[in-house]
Amino acid sequence: MATVLEMPASRSATAAPDASAQSSLLARLNRLFAGVRRDVRSARAYDDLMRLDDRTLGDIGVHRTELGSIIHHGRDDPTRRQR
Repeated sequence: MATVLEMPASRSATAAPDASAQSSLLARLNRLFAGVRRDVRSARAYDDLMRLDDRTLGDIGVHRTELGSIIHHGRDDPTRRQR
C-alpha cells in the first residue's frame, strides 16, 4: 500500500503567508499604484497644457512641441533649448 506524505502545516497550500511576504506584496502593489497615479497626473497635465493656445504657451516660455518633454523631464531639464 502506498503511503501518503503530508506536508508540514507551514508549507501547506492553505497556510497563511508570513508577514515578510505580505509586506513585500504590499510594497510592490504600492509601487505599482504610485506609478499609475503618476502617469494619470502626467496625462492630465499634458492635456491641460495642450488646451492652451500658442500665445499663452509662448508667454510662459514653452513651445507646444516641448510639452511632452517638459511633463516627463520637468521644465529645468538641462537638455531643453533655452529661449
